[in-house]
Amino acid sequence: MLKNLRKAPLYTTRVIIAFISITFFISIFFIPYPFLIKNIYFFTNPFLAITFTLTTRTFNFLFLFSIITIFLTLFFGRFYCSFICPWGITLDIISNIFGYREVSKLKRIKGIILSISLLLAIFALPFSYAGDPILFLYWLYGDFILNKNMIAGFIIRYHFFLIVLIFQIVFLIYARRFYCTHLCPLGGIYSIIAKFSFFKRKVDKKCNYCNLCVENCRMGAIASDPELYNPGECSLCGYCEKICPQNSIRFNFFDFENFSEKKVDRKRREVIKDKLPFLIPLLFIRIKNKKTIRPPGSVSEDKFVLKCIRCAECIRVCPTGVLEPLYFENGILSFYTPYVNTKKSYCKPDCNLCSKVCPTGAIKPFEIKDKIKLKIGIAKIDKGICYAFNKKPCFLCVVKCPYYAIALDFRYNPSRPFVIDKRCPGCGICENVCPTEPVAIKVFAL
Repeated sequence: MLKNLRKAPLYTTRVIIAFISITFFISIFFIPYPFLIKNIYFFTNPFLAITFTLTTRTFNFLFLFSIITIFLTLFFGRFYCSFICPWGITLDIISNIFGYREVSKLKRIKGIILSISLLLAIFALPFSYAGDPILFLYWLYGDFILNKNMIAGFIIRYHFFLIVLIFQIVFLIYARRFYCTHLCPLGGIYSIIAKFSFFKRKVDKKCNYCNLCVENCRMGAIASDPELYNPGECSLCGYCEKICPQNSIRFNFFDFENFSEKKVDRKRREVIKDKLPFLIPLLFIRIKNKKTIRPPGSVSEDKFVLKCIRCAECIRVCPTGVLEPLYFENGILSFYTPYVNTKKSYCKPDCNLCSKVCPTGAIKPFEIKDKIKLKIGIAKIDKGICYAFNKKPCFLCVVKCPYYAIALDFRYNPSRPFVIDKRCPGCGICENVCPTEPVAIKVFAL
């Protein structure tokens, strides 16, 4: 270790910090950290901070922590992608196991994806969050790799997960770190900032131009000339420093001697300029959502689809599994937002976990004692199906309702139940205990 530290100090430091980062990230799903620590990867994410602020027209002060990563990137360069990002570290681990591929020569479009995301955010469309690597890692690790009930998690979210997983596998087979180098909008932000960083790569006169660094650069940041590189693409992994047989590569502050600006791709700018007028009208198209039963404590529907960043944290902690993600059932704006599916389960009266883990305030925190005031739906009885209305004795919904919101109608017919609207919060217990097929009592959105 000491020998490696002397020969390749940056590489050795990166391996140590990356190990700490991925270990901490995994521990998030097992250790009940405080709210801020548990969601620190969200709050230090400048891409989510910018898109969330633009989309919701509000500012969450916890996103100020993203200034830290921006400030460090300005000093050290695009270190986040190799040192901190769980997705980048995961890709490195997979590559070490299955072998490396060459970096793709295709045009890098992460800047275009970032621009489109910002335009979507400006016009208050929640698709601006799509493509964020931190969100995908929370789905991958939280719902599948580290989920005790992995099969259930897969069944709930298999449509979306399969699409994303197939694309990621194709990327890995096709080229090294393809997502990081070509598509990642978060990497696009760091790439822009890193071009002005003070921590630079230097190649001294001992270089014999063996091109090992060019061939093995994980991000394709080194040009055909080993002395030239693109600081916006270099993730500071230090691998070139480690494998250099002449020990001619070093990373230092304030060394601009070998700095080479990347030429502006004017053709790409012309493509954007030509296509943008056709894209802008699409941003004004707003698809009205259907009424949806949201988790207790949720903000209004219009605000919810904007504030929810699709992290699935609420779905993950729900003890009864009543929270599931929507796809396109309720409109495109609701894609992958959580809803209460009372057909499969119910909302526990003594649970407020979803309100504790929501990082953006789409679900406001509340105490269990106040949950009865948080109406999410209303139960309605279909008299044509209900046993009690068809001369068959049944009082299960009356007995099981924890809020005493279903009672017998002693004024007219004591064998028939009715719903007391003021008391019913829409938890769905009645729907789950109803013995008829199909069920005679259902919960509807308000």
